Amino acid sequence: MPIDQLGHEAAELLSLTNGGEARSLNRLAELAVWQVPSCSGANAVVWRDGEVVSVASTHPDLAELAEVQLKAGAGPLLEAAASTTAVSCPDTLDEARWPEFAEAALRRGVRCSVHLVRELPRGPS
Repeated sequence: MPIDQLGHEAAELLSLTNGGEARSLNRLAELAVWQVPSCSGANAVVWRDGEVVSVASTHPDLAELAEVQLKAGAGPLLEAAASTTAVSCPDTLDEARWPEFAEAALRRGVRCSVHLVRELPRGPS
């Protein structure tokens, strides 16, 4: 599935109100794993005004990696959110930009990652 189509489906999924935000985030993370070739796990994160308000993960190790980045104030997740562009970590064995993330990822068997951002329009206030 092209990444644009995944982004479109993500926007539709998150706009659903019948399941609530947490359920929609879980479904979004599952959709990413199912639709992205060679993807074995995913996080879905909602940010509001520069703060994380909700995280869903398809595996506990990925939730812990998100928390490591948030506590350290650095990592590919935060860089992707700040730049609103895709950020990748091709191999955590060679990663020098985010040492806390790389060490934590290696301990959990995560060797590579891609962090994508999809900015959604705000709903009515």
